Amino acid sequence: AVRATPEAPVAGALCNHLVAFRGDGEGRQRVIEILNENGTFFEVFPGVFLLQTLTQTPRLRELLAAVCEEDDRFLIVNADSGRLAWQGLGADADVSIRTVWSKQA
Repeated sequence: AVRATPEAPVAGALCNHLVAFRGDGEGRQRVIEILNENGTFFEVFPGVFLLQTLTQTPRLRELLAAVCEEDDRFLIVNADSGRLAWQGLGADADVSIRTVWSKQA
């Protein structure tokens, strides 16, 4: 299941994202194509990308989910808003992410 924390999109605003992807097969190449089509990116190390884009987090999640294979996993962090989106991490990770990320300082 695709999961995301809520976010109010701002039309036309550049967003900085960190995208972590883990997968085999053609999924990696398709993810790179999506990133390339949607902004400027840099692969920091294998599977971890910095992306600057006009595409909002929920839409980016939809685009990645559409090209990923069943066993692929990804996590998107909107570095500007602090919002997260992910897919394929499992139920335990889903609960843990929501618990950790929602804590207030």
